[in-house]
Amino acid sequence: MSYKVEFHAADLDVQVELLKHFPEIANRNFYPAMQRSVRAVKTAIGSRMSFNDRTGRARSTMMSKVGGKGVNITGRVGWWGGGMPWYVNILEYGAGPHVIGYVPALDVAFTKSRPHPGVPAMKFVAGGYEAARPEVESEMETALFRTVADLEAK
Repeated sequence: MSYKVEFHAADLDVQVELLKHFPEIANRNFYPAMQRSVRAVKTAIGSRMSFNDRTGRARSTMMSKVGGKGVNITGRVGWWGGGMPWYVNILEYGAGPHVIGYVPALDVAFTKSRPHPGVPAMKFVAGGYEAARPEVESEMETALFRTVADLEAK
């Protein structure tokens, strides 16, 4: 589970074509803005992780990454790959009432099945992203204005 941060503009097609010829402008303006945005989203998500994480894996395996160049700069925050704790999705989206009998992720079988009341959706990832959205939009808008100014100077 992760969120992708993107930037948009009304004349995006024209700007993208120009930036393909001048990728150093996007790198100079958007890469640092994306790094700050990703850091803000990761901090906001982490501050909403109020659940009791017995192993500490949810906090310790949350990752952030900025990659790409030119018009292909992307930022990710969340959990991906083999180290993702299986319960992060359950806590984010919740689970309805169900019967516990066998837990494949833990390879545990119970001698008798028992009902589980379910888990309410905590929406800590979505809430963190929404809390950081104004800062992300401000960073991307500033980077966009700087990029447009640099393109006009070319």
